[in-house]
Amino acid sequence: MARRKVNDEQLALAKQLYMDYKPLSEIASACGLKISGVRYYIDKKDGWRSERILRSQELASSYSEAKIKQMNSTFSNCFSSIETWVREKARNPKELKPFEVKTMMSIIQEMDKISRLDAGNPTDIIAETRPMDVKEVRAAIVKADPFLIDADFKEIKDAKESEKEDVESSEVHD
Repeated sequence: MARRKVNDEQLALAKQLYMDYKPLSEIASACGLKISGVRYYIDKKDGWRSERILRSQELASSYSEAKIKQMNSTFSNCFSSIETWVREKARNPKELKPFEVKTMMSIIQEMDKISRLDAGNPTDIIAETRPMDVKEVRAAIVKADPFLIDADFKEIKDAKESEKEDVESSEVHD
């Protein structure tokens, strides 16, 4: 069985259709090729697939850059408007209404959340805190006052236990 030679025009058309995300069956029939032949050019090392992925990444990157430029422009215009509004209100503070200040602050907060979200950061500032254990408390006290080493401490497992003990101790002293 003799193999048909694929010409440059067929390959160029097939590649163009593949880059335009056409189905393999449509590419094969439009170019007079077998699906397995089209798949070969797609999957081979440095084939069309890697080029299409790179092209998609470049498009996504340019979209992200354009989005960031537009967002920065919008934020800049908004801040400029707020600044102008503040200057006008500063001339006559009696005209300054609380709801206006609240509205401007909420706009700034929303812009901050949008920029954080777009950058992949949390939209709210979250502080992680945990209670100190007895060893950490002693270390902090010794650091603050080295003569207080003999202080007596009791570790509390949870807040409810602490409240219960406070109530019991106040009843005993009353």
